[in-house]
Amino acid sequence: MKHLWIILLVTSLFKYNYSQSQDIDIQEIKEIDSLLEKSIYSFINTKEKEFSNFKTTGYIVVSLDYYNQKAINNEIYSSYTIKDQYISIRKDSDFKLPLLYAFINKKLVLLYISTVDKEIEFSRKSRNRLIKIINQSLGDKEHLVVYDSKGNKIIDDKNFNPTESYNIHGGVKLKIYANRRIEITKKKY
Repeated sequence: MKHLWIILLVTSLFKYNYSQSQDIDIQEIKEIDSLLEKSIYSFINTKEKEFSNFKTTGYIVVSLDYYNQKAINNEIYSSYTIKDQYISIRKDSDFKLPLLYAFINKKLVLLYISTVDKEIEFSRKSRNRLIKIINQSLGDKEHLVVYDSKGNKIIDDKNFNPTESYNIHGGVKLKIYANRRIEITKKKY
């Protein structure tokens, strides 16, 4: 729980800085809540067994859905959605990036805090750095050229990734209780 406090403190500071009209750098963190880390590690191992390509492609998206610092005993302290993702991001897209990311079991993990992330403008340098890391996690790119029936080039994509897909459903819901008990359920939608 100590690490979640640090994350929330840092995000509060970033939120303050944002109100001062500064661009914020996306941060790599080395430590997260131990129960969250173990759950992500377990999720990665399960995905690697279900989908052999996950060892070499894809990344994890973790969203903090609920947080109650005053939780006691059997009350929910925090709740997360954890899911695998396989979509690249273009530098010119308006795709919302997280304030924080980490590596767990050599897998990129994007850590979203929804109430904070959508209000922050990130520095171009840190945004481009994270986009590069995300895209590298998706494996090798190919140069795809497609012609129509008249011989006209209609697609010329130097960054085509044949394994790229957007995962809409799935993942798990993780609840961490104040007494450090965890509950993991598969998400259906």
